[in-house]
Amino acid sequence: MSPDFKGKVIADLEKTGFPAEFRVRRTIYTHSGGWDCTGTMGYFDLDEQKLRQIDVYAFMPCGDRVSKTKHTHTVWSLVIEVKKSEHGKPWVVFKERRDVIRDVLLWHQDLVSYCNLPAEWEKNFSWRVYEHSFCKGFHWIGSGIHESFKQPSDQSRPYGALISVVKAAEHFHQQGQASMDTKSPVTADISENPTRMFFTRPVVVLDGELLSAELDQAGNLDVCEIDMAPIYVGYKSSRYEREKYRVDLVRLSALPQYLEFVERQHNAIRQAILDLGGLSGYSETDFINGAKPRKTVA
Repeated sequence: MSPDFKGKVIADLEKTGFPAEFRVRRTIYTHSGGWDCTGTMGYFDLDEQKLRQIDVYAFMPCGDRVSKTKHTHTVWSLVIEVKKSEHGKPWVVFKERRDVIRDVLLWHQDLVSYCNLPAEWEKNFSWRVYEHSFCKGFHWIGSGIHESFKQPSDQSRPYGALISVVKAAEHFHQQGQASMDTKSPVTADISENPTRMFFTRPVVVLDGELLSAELDQAGNLDVCEIDMAPIYVGYKSSRYEREKYRVDLVRLSALPQYLEFVERQHNAIRQAILDLGGLSGYSETDFINGAKPRKTVA
């Protein structure tokens, strides 16, 4: 291969989103915390009735011992669409002032399937996800995204990315849910019936500049740089009935920080399962010797 031809191929690839996808996967692979990921996972688009691909599927599986021979199985997964914005053409998130955590909990936006929890999810676990979220303390949520300096006739790339990623996340969530349908959602003894849980979060990673815009107290537009944003996505069709979704929008440069937040969320849920199941504080030796759950009040 001649240097000139090689340079042309590289220049052509740089125009696409593939280099950004490579960087996302490398960031996840090299991040501590037990992450794994794969590219171009397939999902079925129910509206279009065809197979499509998601750019990156990342997952963090964990197991905690609950008896001599049994472990829990919890998986935190990120369904990721990767987009690249041209230099000088940032994406701008429109801030809508509201309580993010209240809305998410009220609208049941988390895509989570489970069986054999030691207590009800909504009452005992869902708030813990947001207690460790990057948007804790936020009083705004993204209600839309503007692609700066886009030609009016061009399609909205942010909107297309949001819809694609919620469809993909719904696909993987339904797969997890199907595996739980015959199981009890709550158990009185997780040492006999270990918890299984799959949490799915749709994410758009942007290789480029990310800004937010809102009106200040005087009614003037205020624009600033941000690294992450919780985005409300409303989508409903004859085949997608959920209607309300939460998507995390993250700059590629902030992806390591975002992964740390996600790890804290997962670890908080794992610990809560043990706490509410009466098994926190036991050592491996305790379990091998037959430790039983302590009584707890959920």
